[in-house]
Amino acid sequence: MIPSCPPPKATHGAPGTAVVLLLGLALAACESTGSAPTTEMERETALLLPPPTVPPTLTRDQPARIVVELETNEQTWAVTEGVDYTF
Repeated sequence: MIPSCPPPKATHGAPGTAVVLLLGLALAACESTGSAPTTEMERETALLLPPPTVPPTLTRDQPARIVVELETNEQTWAVTEGVDYTF
């Protein structure tokens, strides 16, 4: 008989990790297909809002290059007395 193992615990990354991961996957998919735009696309800056707020509905009907401006900063917090964690 094979002993049962408890299911793995869900871990949550830093805020924005999912966004960065999805953007990386999208960029990797574009590079792997070798497709490059044949015409200059319209540039649009992404409107990033905190949940549960959503950006306004799209009004354009053609593709556009979306620019996402992200900022990261390093912080150090006390985990317990005498133990700090930098993330």
